[in-house]
Amino acid sequence: MTHEELARRERAARRAETVSIHKGRLGDAPIDFSPVKGAAAISLSTRLTRESFSLARTEAPEYRRDEIPVRFVSRSQR
Repeated sequence: MTHEELARRERAARRAETVSIHKGRLGDAPIDFSPVKGAAAISLSTRLTRESFSLARTEAPEYRRDEIPVRFVSRSQR
């Protein structure tokens, strides 16, 4: 395993400890505010993203991960 791969895995592990997504349902069902973490959060985000593009009837972007048009800011910089 390369140094870059090891560093990437360490960053991913740190993010998994701090990132959470809250899920909910529309309609009469009670909202579930229990956090979703780790692989389940990534899976949920992926599914919601795909559904959003589908509902908007637009093509999902096909850029690489290193080209993602966002900036991640660490908590220490906020």
